[in-house]
Amino acid sequence: MCESSVSRYIHRVTDAINRSMFSVKFRMTQIERQAAKEMFASSSSPFVGGTIGAIDCTHLSIMSLKNHEKAYVNHHAYHSINVQMVGVNLFPITIVVTIIINN
Repeated sequence: MCESSVSRYIHRVTDAINRSMFSVKFRMTQIERQAAKEMFASSSSPFVGGTIGAIDCTHLSIMSLKNHEKAYVNHHAYHSINVQMVGVNLFPITIVVTIIINN
């Protein structure tokens, strides 16, 4: 299979997954969405066209817990929680999620 065909199918599958499973909706008006798109497109490191938000994750160190202690040990062997944040142009932090993964 040629590279362009593989790329086309990857895009189709990714779009289908995004439509069916990951339908994140930001509470933004059409004007706010357009402003966010323009802000991301004109940043010093421009994002892909149409971007209205950004997501990032980090591990925050915590003290060892007595209950379920192993659930909080990350791959660097220290205790932490994984925090995920979503930000958009007009609302700096929109969603904060903590993720606990049992090893």
